[in-house]
Amino acid sequence: MKTIRVMALGGHGFFGRLLVERLILQPGLEVVVAGRSAERGTALVAELGARAAGSLAALTLDIDAPDLACRLADARPDVVVHTVGPFQGQDYRVAQACIAAGAHYIDLADGRDFVTGIGVLDAAARLAGVAVISGASSVPALSSAVADELAQGLREIDRIDVGISPGNRTQRGLSTLRAVLGYCGRPLAVAGQAGVYGWCGHWRQAYPAPVGTRLLSPCDVPDLALLPGRYPGRPQVRFGAGLELPLLHRAMNVMGWLVRRGWVAGWDRYAPALKRMSEWLLPWGSDAGAMHVRVEGHDHRQRPVVREWMLVAREGHGPSVPTLAAAALVARLAAAQVLAPGARPCLGELSSAEILAQARGLSIEAGVAALPELFEQAMAGGWRKLHPSVRAFHELHGSIDLIGRVEAPSGLLRALLAHGLRIPTRGGPLRVHLRHSRDEQVWTRQFPRGRLRSSLRPHARGVAETLGPIRLVFALREELGDLVMVLDSIRVWGLPWPTWLWPRLVARERGGEGRLQFELRAELPLIGEIAGCRGWVDLPRQTIVAPAADPRISAPSAGVLQ
Repeated sequence: MKTIRVMALGGHGFFGRLLVERLILQPGLEVVVAGRSAERGTALVAELGARAAGSLAALTLDIDAPDLACRLADARPDVVVHTVGPFQGQDYRVAQACIAAGAHYIDLADGRDFVTGIGVLDAAARLAGVAVISGASSVPALSSAVADELAQGLREIDRIDVGISPGNRTQRGLSTLRAVLGYCGRPLAVAGQAGVYGWCGHWRQAYPAPVGTRLLSPCDVPDLALLPGRYPGRPQVRFGAGLELPLLHRAMNVMGWLVRRGWVAGWDRYAPALKRMSEWLLPWGSDAGAMHVRVEGHDHRQRPVVREWMLVAREGHGPSVPTLAAAALVARLAAAQVLAPGARPCLGELSSAEILAQARGLSIEAGVAALPELFEQAMAGGWRKLHPSVRAFHELHGSIDLIGRVEAPSGLLRALLAHGLRIPTRGGPLRVHLRHSRDEQVWTRQFPRGRLRSSLRPHARGVAETLGPIRLVFALREELGDLVMVLDSIRVWGLPWPTWLWPRLVARERGGEGRLQFELRAELPLIGEIAGCRGWVDLPRQTIVAPAADPRISAPSAGVLQ
């Protein structure tokens, strides 16, 4: 195996140290910790030197020095890994210096403009015979590797969803916080979507234990620009980041709203103070973080397919994930494999297995998710007792159109009450458009003289259905194979609403041969049913669900997550 001289720029910084800890596990490497502080570099070498499979040394080097290219040429690295963020707003002087010195260049950038613009150096890199690879981090390197593997065999990709949520008790890097605050409240360019602002709005994502459900909000990453054109169908791409503590996450939402309204110019200048304030809450939360990639599309028979991959990091090891792709590229060089010359984002360079192989010794698990369905989560053992057609309806994934028929109430009074409750007032054809994922079901019902759209998500007492400003929580139970949903609580604009001011709503679903039958009743005490409707929808003959495992994304540190 060839000896490779690797320089970690910013090697004694937050991510630099984590990268060095990965690199010293590889035999045949001469690792150089380069940074402005000779004292910190020397201390790190003294601390980690005994654990190094190869050699470890320190070098004082300032990336802003005018003679950077000469200093790099004197140091003679085979490859330089740039870890000094934030990359938002940086130029390419480090990469240009590496090209001039004849060294391969890799960075951990997640800044959209920085990563997507690296191609301006392509001609120079090819002429020098070196690789210039940007974004060898969680995004886009790992996220795109997983998306590539999940998309295999699909004719068309409709949607790609990526999210990352660290544990509250994991370490925080100041440069990362500056980058996040830099786009807080700023408009994000998202293909096919308008009005998306950094950290404005939120949604929930369910992760395996011990992480659980986390809030996520829009953030700016290279994936938003790089992934839509990479797959057939130009999928809609969403990326969300989340904080474990809802208090901190909602505080970021408020900060984004203040910037969006123009009341605050920006928050990145306050990054050191905000970092200190966030550390007051370090005793709360956990050291477990997670990442997910979900791909929704259609196969060659036009059947909907949803595949989901998840990563869970325990013991505070989540911050090491952004360093794994860079370590994997270095491992390729150490194994005498060639990095093709040219400058490009880190897309299609590595498989997820290669990246996750660098996580040995860390409490990190990854693989195709095997999470329970939304209603299965809420019903536990009662789920398996439901009629197969009822389960099949709630196991549908992707975007699906169903047709059926609805029967409306008779009588003027019942029709008026039905109108107030936003349920059908006339009988006739029914069309239902579904967009189902494991943690959300969006139903758009088109019936005579009306249209109703709502979304369902998990809730501690069952499922929560949101209709505009109204959120209805339903308790679930199984009765002779039927699914029965009973109204438990109501909130309007986030405020609790007395249930006695609202009729008792009971929904029932029962199965038939390839058909789901439904019934909705509104009842009052001592009076009984005052309004309601019933009907049916035909189910697709065939559906596709996520596979239990996929060998394409297995790795020594990966498996099927339960």
